[in-house]
Amino acid sequence: MKQTILFIFFCIFFIQKISAQNPKLVAHYPLQKDFRDKLNPNHVLTFEGVILNQEGASFANDAKKQVKIDTRKDIISDLNNFSVKVRFKPLLQATRPIISIGRACRFFSIYLLENGKIALWVNNGDIKLETQADYKTTELQELSFVNRPFQEIVFVHTQGKAILYLDNKKIFEQNSGYDKNCFEQYGGTNVSSYNYSNAQSFTGAMTDLMIFEGIWTPKGTANNNNNTNNNNNINNNNNTNNNNNANNNNNTSNNNNSTKTQIGDWQILKFPVNNTPNAHISLDYRLFFPLKDNANNLNIIWQDPKNLKITLSTFDKNLKNAQHINLNIPTNQKLLCATVDEKNNYYCVTYIDLKDEKTAQMFMHKLNSQGKTILQKKLPTEQKQLNVWGIGFFAGDLKYKNGVIGMTMGRTMFKSADGLNHQGGIAVTFDANTLEIIRNLGQTSGHSFDNYLQAGEDTDFVMIDLGDNYPRGIHLHKLKGEQRNSRVIYTFKTQHGTTADGYGRNFPKYDEISTPSQSYYKWSNDNGTYTELGGLAELNDGYMIVFAGEPDASGKSINNARINPKVYKNVDSRNLGIIKIKKDFETAKSEKWNEVPKEIVLTKGITEKGGFYDFGGGWNPQKNEGVTWLTAFKDATNQNVKNIKIQRLPNNNILILYVVSNNDSWNVAQQSCFMMCIDPTGKVVMPQTPLHKDFTLNRRDEIIMLNNQVISIEADEENKNIVLNVLNLK
Repeated sequence: MKQTILFIFFCIFFIQKISAQNPKLVAHYPLQKDFRDKLNPNHVLTFEGVILNQEGASFANDAKKQVKIDTRKDIISDLNNFSVKVRFKPLLQATRPIISIGRACRFFSIYLLENGKIALWVNNGDIKLETQADYKTTELQELSFVNRPFQEIVFVHTQGKAILYLDNKKIFEQNSGYDKNCFEQYGGTNVSSYNYSNAQSFTGAMTDLMIFEGIWTPKGTANNNNNTNNNNNINNNNNTNNNNNANNNNNTSNNNNSTKTQIGDWQILKFPVNNTPNAHISLDYRLFFPLKDNANNLNIIWQDPKNLKITLSTFDKNLKNAQHINLNIPTNQKLLCATVDEKNNYYCVTYIDLKDEKTAQMFMHKLNSQGKTILQKKLPTEQKQLNVWGIGFFAGDLKYKNGVIGMTMGRTMFKSADGLNHQGGIAVTFDANTLEIIRNLGQTSGHSFDNYLQAGEDTDFVMIDLGDNYPRGIHLHKLKGEQRNSRVIYTFKTQHGTTADGYGRNFPKYDEISTPSQSYYKWSNDNGTYTELGGLAELNDGYMIVFAGEPDASGKSINNARINPKVYKNVDSRNLGIIKIKKDFETAKSEKWNEVPKEIVLTKGITEKGGFYDFGGGWNPQKNEGVTWLTAFKDATNQNVKNIKIQRLPNNNILILYVVSNNDSWNVAQQSCFMMCIDPTGKVVMPQTPLHKDFTLNRRDEIIMLNNQVISIEADEENKNIVLNVLNLK
């Protein structure tokens, strides 16, 4: 019989806590793109014909592909108690074992069958166990390996018992049927995995392989249940008029994928729904609108991206049960933003983007708690009104305060005198009773790509948006009555022309940033912002704005040389930054548009001056004051902060959630989620803390706090689940 033992796959970036004893890590194979630089020097790792990509090591369906891991060293001394943890992503069904564990008798092999089920072979196939075996058959039938995120497998061998965990759930336990002495008979301490008969042993991608001495038991596995169809009593209604009679009462599924932190413990809850929630976490528009009803319970308004049904999901205080109602909104309209008032009336703004140079249509809907329409209003999108020619992927935000609805959105406008459809943000207030416009507060920023709005304590509404020009920076706004007061509070670098000819005009060379290999010229037309909004927290003495920017090695953001003009990839890592602004910022003395006045800034941080040459060659001065960077990542390819969420806590500290990933924000496998906490002055009171591997953050969606819990929302699209990440504060 051929020598084989243990496997090849991959383990998570963040190691989960265990409920039993801590195993000792004795071998680690980090199979990322640069794995050769990370190997244990005592081991030998050989890959022949393997494709390396951003997800790790990939194996194509090709008989010439070969994989071999040979430690050449004894790494497991306690053959009665060891564990192996790996992480893998099948791309196609494999015809050979995914994993083999054992020695010459190959006592344990895992196969993926064509129907997506799992087969376990014991003693080199003498005993074949498939889904009809005595483990939880119904659960295994739900475990499809096709088009899913990375899977985590933990194999434990202890005192003659074989235990297998898949995605943190025990799916198999074998007490007999193999001879544990087979390990000792052949030495049993080499770890190898290679192709069988020169055919592929695996089709997919992998990241890490870890081998431990000791018993690894994922925490909470005894109660894990990834099948979320618990006690579902669903009455489906597929009427195209989307009447609100599609009610269901669904119990939650608790994965127990918890993360303990110094301010509280996270848990991940799943709720099955009728429609399909949108799981595309990197979209530019918002997917879920978390709301607080008058009983302090969680409500969420969201839309199925395919059938366009808009759903109101309501949850009880304990987050154990949920009801889901289809709102009475036509299914040819897309959801832009939503909010709720103190009487549990819901407000949704929807739109229809039209083609052939026709204006978009927009609607505001007022609905009661049962999802029935109280009032509907078509909004005036004409050029002399809201000037909305199209919306597309731009984000909108809606908030309620004292009978007034505040709205901000990005939109493409009607053609201007230059024949172009320019883009910009806008702020508008509405009467909540009549849905009539109170005041069109005008353009907030030119080329406004992101926005956040909230009800203010000392004003009607306060908001931030991000513009690439007019002005170039993060723009802070206070909306009160018929007035809007605005101020740039952070500005950033600009890519300049790489040819003297700028749209038919010749410009001089920009010597200050030119290099021997790259010349720049004194004009620009840069839509890049090198910045991502995180959010705004209103405190007693000011507004704390959290964002991601691209500071250079000295922490400065207005360095026009730090841009790669040949490819849109950042030169410097995107890091987490903050700035705190006085509430009465509008009283400060006048400054140039892109200059931040020192007198309005409360944080102590970077001060810098700079500027850029605009499209016509004119000089635009810039200045930052008091910018503080909370992270200091240097690897611009693999370490970039994004998808930031913030929440003011009861003690006035500010919770910050964020993702660190490579340049490909769509690649969930390359994303890791963290949390941090700062006090009202910006001082870090809880340093960067990793969250569970199953924790993800959508790009635009906000988080919410109620009942001493902070909640972020995501989607399990494949299984039609709304997923709540819940932090239970201490």
